[in-house]
Amino acid sequence: MKKRAQLMSHPFTIILTLVLAALIMFFGVSAIINLVKVSSQVDLAAFRTSLQKEVDTYYNLDEGSQKTITLQLPGEVSYVCFVDQSMPIDYSLIPNSKENLVKVITNKNVFPIPEMGQPSLDPINIEHLKPESNPLCIKTANRLVAKITSQGTHVSISQ
Repeated sequence: MKKRAQLMSHPFTIILTLVLAALIMFFGVSAIINLVKVSSQVDLAAFRTSLQKEVDTYYNLDEGSQKTITLQLPGEVSYVCFVDQSMPIDYSLIPNSKENLVKVITNKNVFPIPEMGQPSLDPINIEHLKPESNPLCIKTANRLVAKITSQGTHVSISQ
């Protein structure tokens, strides 16, 4: 009689073990996904800080001083668009159907554009930075390569 009771409890032990393993896997995967999202946000914040530092440095240098900069970006950024909101903007040059983002947000001048179909990323405001063309959208592959030049009153950016 005792053996029968032990045999009946064995399936419950297996089912409970499988449910616990599934829960552990689910929470583990969700933690990894959240970690990747946070990592992307940190990369974007580091990009903003590095770009602002470079612009501040060249803003204070003599007019005509220039440098080619290389800055790391999160993997989901496929373009970075620089705009001068005080000048007319050719919205047709903005890739991945993100022109509405630039139209709506008028107090920012740097727009990381994700791959097509991905959600928009937070735009950035970099003081004293103006693009040579409006907008200037540069294709990226995990990094931005651009040339900055001191113009005295601002720093221009070009490809």
